[in-house]
Amino acid sequence: MKNEIRAVQMGLAAQLPIHLIGIPGVGKTATIEALARAMGRHLEVIIAANRDRTDFGGIPLVKEGKLVLEHLPWVDRLLAAPGGAILFLDEIGGTPPDVRPSLLRVIAERWLGDVFLPPERVAILAASNPTELGEGDGPEAWSLALRTRFVHIRWPAPEVDEFTGAPVAGWKTPEVGDLPTSEEIKSALSEAKALVAGFLRLRPELLAPLPRPGESSLGWPNPRTWERFAASALAVWIAGRRKPEDLGALHLLLTGALGLVGGEFLTWVRSRISPTRKRSWPTPKTSPCPSGRTTSTSAWP
Repeated sequence: MKNEIRAVQMGLAAQLPIHLIGIPGVGKTATIEALARAMGRHLEVIIAANRDRTDFGGIPLVKEGKLVLEHLPWVDRLLAAPGGAILFLDEIGGTPPDVRPSLLRVIAERWLGDVFLPPERVAILAASNPTELGEGDGPEAWSLALRTRFVHIRWPAPEVDEFTGAPVAGWKTPEVGDLPTSEEIKSALSEAKALVAGFLRLRPELLAPLPRPGESSLGWPNPRTWERFAASALAVWIAGRRKPEDLGALHLLLTGALGLVGGEFLTWVRSRISPTRKRSWPTPKTSPCPSGRTTSTSAWP
């Protein structure tokens, strides 16, 4: 579970909305609660499955002759937290159909009624059970519009040794490793986007391939997930000095955003840059394509 926890930390640093998928009882919520305490962030857990549309869209009221969308007290707690906050949308797969449009606006636009949730202060995480277990309306609960607003990470059960030792020694507090600052991530974003552009120039068919029926991954490559999620996740790794020990977490973030394409992209990235050097540009005449072909066209803008 070390890679999964690290992936969440890196995702928070990149201001990515993360969706954890795991069977009931494996500690998704408990781990996020412990992680929020370790990071000094206020955590607000909202069970999306039993909420009304006004909880996310606001309550229409007339004040001083004007129509306003009033919010609930938990929104104020998110905004007032001095160390930042995490909005944790639990059981999101069971969100009632009439609530989903209001919830989508919170996730996609960060507007909750008339209140904006700034990404530098309020992170958005979510959790659900696997759709194959029949939560909510099954796979239909995850429309493409909602799928492409999250980075999806499969959450495993704890190791047997960890679980059996916890009643005696207690559960371990998640380790919070070093993370780059927002300024460092912003500085690395141009290089990350150049890598995305280079890969897609070699594999243009992977920009937005149509999803195949029955795919197990909720991640799907399209312009939004490439630019917003894949590039940002890669920028965190670049800004964090390209640590080899973070590659497992980076793989989870990329496949969570792009599906299987994310693994292919990471393999290509690793062949292009070194963890110990700032960058290693390919030679245009001998640059291999991800499919194994060679091309005489430079992969770089």
